[in-house]
Amino acid sequence: MTDRGRREQIQWAALRVFAREGYQNTVVEDVAAEAGVSKGTIYTYFDRKEELLGAVAQGFMDELTGREEAILESERPPLEKIRAMLREFVDLVSSREGFATVMLDIWGTGMRDPDRFGIDFAALYAEYRARLRTLLREAQARGTVPADLSSVAPTVLIGAIEGVLLQWLLDPDAVDFPEGADDVIDLLYDGIRSEEAS
Repeated sequence: MTDRGRREQIQWAALRVFAREGYQNTVVEDVAAEAGVSKGTIYTYFDRKEELLGAVAQGFMDELTGREEAILESERPPLEKIRAMLREFVDLVSSREGFATVMLDIWGTGMRDPDRFGIDFAALYAEYRARLRTLLREAQARGTVPADLSSVAPTVLIGAIEGVLLQWLLDPDAVDFPEGADDVIDLLYDGIRSEEAS
């Protein structure tokens, strides 16, 4: 197995253990057992448990970015690109078993100490807002979004989807994340379109 393959094997094993045990309760030996490797092998690729959590988050962000770049390079209209990007986030979070649960650990732990986990959430969110802002400006130029659309629209778009995710994690019997998030995307989409474009 290549170094990259082994690293990914360990990374996804860490995701499963974090989801099952929680980040705080996980020890490196748990990840080694899940991955079917020795503890020493883990330390060949990751210096400490914090790096494992950071790698899980980075792996998710890399995959999401790849999907978003494909959307941005497509010929879709700007608003359809926004809708597709939001749906890709929903699909990725809901299709990776255990990842949604680990998101709480990543948000709660990684945001408090970004240097420790190697996750610069402020920069990631700033980049995401900038992508959405660019698309909204393109849509405004086409007349499909009102010229006076609030500048907080990118923040609201991201926050609405993540808000559904959080409620689903806390109360999964009452909130269906994939379906509920799709409904929210539709509401947001209809809310930012100009009447002329409807």
